[in-house]
Amino acid sequence: MTSLRRLGAALAAALAASTVLPAFGEYPDRPIRIITASPGTLMDVVARHVAARLSERWGQPVVVENRGGASFTIGTGMVAHAKPDGYTLVVSDRTALTTAPHLYKDLPYDALRDFTPVTLAAVAPLALVAHPSVPAANMRELVEYARGHAGLHFASQGQYTTGHYAGELLRVEAGIAPEYVHYKGAAESQRAILAGEVLVGFNNAAAMYPLVADGRLKAYAVTSRQRIAAAPNLPTVGEAGYPGVELESWVGVLVPATTPKAVVDKLNQGIVAVLKTAEVRAALLLQGAEVAPGTPEEFAARIRADHARVGADFKRIGFGAD
Repeated sequence: MTSLRRLGAALAAALAASTVLPAFGEYPDRPIRIITASPGTLMDVVARHVAARLSERWGQPVVVENRGGASFTIGTGMVAHAKPDGYTLVVSDRTALTTAPHLYKDLPYDALRDFTPVTLAAVAPLALVAHPSVPAANMRELVEYARGHAGLHFASQGQYTTGHYAGELLRVEAGIAPEYVHYKGAAESQRAILAGEVLVGFNNAAAMYPLVADGRLKAYAVTSRQRIAAAPNLPTVGEAGYPGVELESWVGVLVPATTPKAVVDKLNQGIVAVLKTAEVRAALLLQGAEVAPGTPEEFAARIRADHARVGADFKRIGFGAD
């Protein structure tokens, strides 16, 4: 009887293995799709580099589908409800995963429960910049200038965007009272500062620094915790005396929750290898971003920490759920 029970247990284990291994043992064995935001965004650029190189590595088509709009909450939500088999990925960003949940009550996903993070892909800190006509030589002088010029206008990439968020953090940290002109994206806000229509604003650090180098803009600090390779001489906001204004945009790759760990690990290994190539590093630097791949666990911790911080920050600065 003991032998029969052992044989039965062995057969049951073999049967269980046979029902699992074929499904994921040869992953991927069919096309993969990556859902991401509008063409030309950092999310789209990351997705297309990942898609092209994973397809080469794995011999399966990897197709990018652009589903922009509503701060990419609709596209992100599509993946939350996709089958958790590793064949539908999302390249999403900080706004959709940590900011939108604190702004909108009826999102089509729960950012902390509906996804399994694969890897952080890239980070993009902001720089506080100004038109050359602003007389301040450093960030503290800029704060004093703002205090002495009531109603000083800041340019933002749109209401509740990262640039607007950073400006409000500076407002409460420095005790200034900026007014905002909300533009439709980073390019428009950048043009407004260059033209002197609006004198000050936060925008992508690496993208803005060439304009600083040739004298068309002034830059005061970057919003990252450490100085960035694209602008090594530019201090951080912490070094300038305002550590509460630390803020980075980021982009990462996720799959639906309950996707098998073996699949998540293979995706992580493949995507991290892609991101570490010199070609992809250079391409993302042109977008104002630095590659930042890591483990699924590290990315999950980053999402949780930023989600909690945004909630606390929004209470301080007065952003609320719509």
